[in-house]
Amino acid sequence: MNKRNKMKRDGFSSRLLLFMKKNVGFPFTRIKQLKKGVWLLVGKSETWIAKEFVSLSKLKLQMAFTAALAKNEFKQSYIFYPQPLIVEDRIFGLIQYIKPSRMNEFHYHSTTNINDAFMLMENFHCSTSQFVSSFIKEIPLFDQIIKWEKRLKVFNELLSQHQQARYYSTLKSFSYIGEWALERMKCNSLYFMKEPHCIIHGDVAYHNFIRDENNKLHLIDFDLIAIAPSKIDIIQFCNRILPSLQWNENALFQFPQLRPYRECEAFLTALVYPTDIFREWNQFFRQNSRKRQTQLIYLENMTFELLKERLHFYKAMMKKIDTL
Repeated sequence: MNKRNKMKRDGFSSRLLLFMKKNVGFPFTRIKQLKKGVWLLVGKSETWIAKEFVSLSKLKLQMAFTAALAKNEFKQSYIFYPQPLIVEDRIFGLIQYIKPSRMNEFHYHSTTNINDAFMLMENFHCSTSQFVSSFIKEIPLFDQIIKWEKRLKVFNELLSQHQQARYYSTLKSFSYIGEWALERMKCNSLYFMKEPHCIIHGDVAYHNFIRDENNKLHLIDFDLIAIAPSKIDIIQFCNRILPSLQWNENALFQFPQLRPYRECEAFLTALVYPTDIFREWNQFFRQNSRKRQTQLIYLENMTFELLKERLHFYKAMMKKIDTL
């Protein structure tokens, strides 16, 4: 029996609700598990999120970080209940619930949403740059090249076990593209570490942006914060939005925040690295055969649906890089 089924059977959610009612003081009446390690607690006038953390130090870091954000006038996120909560030797933080808009759900298929996310990230980076020095000992320095080297190495090792699969030749071509990009990035390695630094978010996927009922956009989930130049978040954000833009170069660089990077060799090289392909297929390869069956259709769609457009974008970037 897996851990999640065991928790359901032994009534942990009910005990968590009872604990929160007794120890926090909010009159919660309902609890719902949203995903692994995350519960929604609902009362007549208060709604909060209970999130489990792997260690007390990680919880305290996020509490201190979100408090620093609020102190530096970044209000478009959540706050924590001021005390850690220990339930049956498990560590929980209680997080202010931001009720999402039902009529205007955030996604990357809208240029308005992308523009708003760019502006929110800009404000976030400006705020964290004001207090980054206070977290030097607690938050790691991010190295984009090392991370991507490890990701590609794992990808090549796992892919070698699937040489008979129908997707092998396409994924192998992505491996060559990744190697090309990494070699070029290493020639400009200082670019990806150069100060000024801020605290980057580290995971600017669409689900970490929430538009509330008043149409205000919020940034959530700070599990992957790191110290780095702000451009690291921007590179990742470009990789996230490019599929929604049909891998169109002009559509990407229409956004004002990206225009300074249009002729930047190091930045363009990072856009060629197929980070989403390596990330998603690495997760797939690590799963058991039963889970792979449910994930394969999604992965093949992600890989092949816009393959022509993606490769055209990569070739255009490579050609431009060679002329810079």
